[in-house]
Order: sequence, then structure tokens, then C-alpha cells
Amino acid sequence: VATILYRYECGKDSTLEAKYGSTYDTGGKKYATTAVFKDEATNAYYTAAINWAKAVGIMTGDSSTGYTTVRPDDPVQRQELCLMLARFAQKVEHASAAEGSVDYSGVKGMDAVDSWAIAGVKWCASYGVVGGVNVGGTYYMNPTDPSWRASMAKMITVTVRDVL
Repeated sequence: VATILYRYECGKDSTLEAKYGSTYDTGGKKYATTAVFKDEATNAYYTAAINWAKAVGIMTGDSSTGYTTVRPDDPVQRQELCLMLARFAQKVEHASAAEGSVDYSGVKGMDAVDSWAIAGVKWCASYGVVGGVNVGGTYYMNPTDPSWRASMAKMITVTVRDVL
């Protein structure tokens, strides 16, 4: 997630790679050699992106380790993705923190969203970024399920194209 958002921002701001490093190791560009989280590798394609995401407030780290780890090899939960997209929109792109106008009251399982993620999930749902998983005509939030590639691509596209 950090790499996708970072590459998007680098396309708009050419100074970012000079400050944080590259997500490509070609053409004289090099991966970042320092990491801000204990479990984040240096010289990896994602290092610069995670360092940037931490600096701008998109990623804060895992609370169970005192915010010193980020679990870069773990699947991203749906609620985690929502929170990161909401933070990206609000902190980097200066979108409103207010909820949008999409009615998400029919989505089941909003009460299962962890307290630290509820604002991000509600923000994404209210802007149509996430709408729940359709199971027989009923939509479920399934906040702790892993995000799959197709849903992540849709959520990022909707955020960038329709919300920002």
C-alpha cells in the first residue's frame, strides 16, 4: 500500500525520491538504506515508501510492539487499508476529514471494526471507497479479512479518481 501511494505522490512531486529514496533500483536510482521500523528491511523496494508513509502520518506502526514494527510481509486487513487511504487523503492530499454522503448503514459488521480503525473505515464507506463484501445480496464489512489485489486496486482508484 505504501509503495503504491508513494509512487503516486512521486509522480506529482519529484523531490520525494531525493528525500526518501526510490522504489526502483534502476537507472542510478537506489533503494533507501535506512528503515524507520524494526521489521522493515533496508535496500528493499518498499523501504523508501514505508519511510515516507511514516513521515507523513499514513503508517504509524503496530501498537502491540509499541509502534516499532509495521509487518511489511503480512497481508493488509480491510480496516487497515481503509485507515491508510483515509490518512493519505486527509494528510497528504488535504481532503476533508468529514464523512461523505454515501449511505453505508446497510453494511453489516461495522460494529466489528477495531476502535483504532473506525474513523478510517467510516470515512472510506461514506465516500464509496469501500462498500462491503457481497454475500448473497447482503454486504459485510469483514474488517479483519485480508485485502485482495482487486479490491485494493478499486479502493485506491476510487480514492484518487472520485474523492481527491
